Amino acid sequence: MSNKGFTLIEIVIAFTISVLILLLVFSGFRLSTRSYEKITETEELSQRQRALNERLGWLIKGIYPYRIIDKKEGKERLFFIGRPESLGFVTTSVIPDTGKIYDVAGLKWVYLFVDSEGLKEKDGIYFLEENLETPDKDAVIIDPAIESMSVEYFDPEGNEWVEEWTQDRENLPSAIKIRLKLLHNNNTIQTPDMVFSLRAADN
Repeated sequence: MSNKGFTLIEIVIAFTISVLILLLVFSGFRLSTRSYEKITETEELSQRQRALNERLGWLIKGIYPYRIIDKKEGKERLFFIGRPESLGFVTTSVIPDTGKIYDVAGLKWVYLFVDSEGLKEKDGIYFLEENLETPDKDAVIIDPAIESMSVEYFDPEGNEWVEEWTQDRENLPSAIKIRLKLLHNNNTIQTPDMVFSLRAADN
């Protein structure tokens, strides 16, 4: 019985098949890795949007129609700021046991805005009008990735969304819509519209 070795052609064929198998395995591994990274990235973005929705919704749904006396005109007006890029209001959504005066009182003034450091929240004593003029003082960063915020207000009388809600209106808007643009993995992404109904709109 003869004992022959592998021919050159057989070696080349075997080597080629081995290389193809390795390429298929490597390609499958890369595809799996990319799919996992994509799923992870999508989940991270979804969690961030959900956290923003919960935080902003909690504050906005507690909006209270607090009124102050306008010192210049001597008449009542809503203690509420409704601008296209910022939002200020009195809310019952406080955090108990912080020791802060407004949390103990059960009401606080909140101002939401975006600057170069991201989306910020400024809390303050709800009945002090000077809080309107110092938005940057003691502001807390909610999310540093937020690049811009646009706000709209639903006017039930006109049955339409408006870009501004002035303090001379008698009532609050019935809903508030917020759009955010955030930087995620060097890409600017616009979040889905967040729409919050106001329980105190008719007061």
